[in-house]
Amino acid sequence: MLTSEASRDLGRSLRFLRHAKELTLRDVAKRSGLSPQYVQNIERGERTNTSDEAFEKLARGYAIPLTVIEDLLLKARVVSALGQRGVDTDGQTFIWRGVEQRIAELGIEVKTDLAKTVAELLNA
Repeated sequence: MLTSEASRDLGRSLRFLRHAKELTLRDVAKRSGLSPQYVQNIERGERTNTSDEAFEKLARGYAIPLTVIEDLLLKARVVSALGQRGVDTDGQTFIWRGVEQRIAELGIEVKTDLAKTVAELLNA
């Protein structure tokens, strides 16, 4: 379960991707098989306990690789866990950057830089 703040951040990221791809809520809903209201609730950060299956459907709905959703979700889950342990927002950001750097050192790219991700998606 995500914290409210992490859920809102994830939702904003998804909405940003949708707008960049010039999709409507109805477009995403139709492609994903989810209702427009459900998609909107996720984008607003009102759903803190969305299933992995729903996120897989959303990847299809947004027409993006599942790895992009998984990376955004990874960040949201790490930040949520830190917030639940009392780490403030600055601390969460600092720790996440360290985690992201360590993952990169292992040769794994984590796509949480939305501007870069959108540019790659639009140029693909």
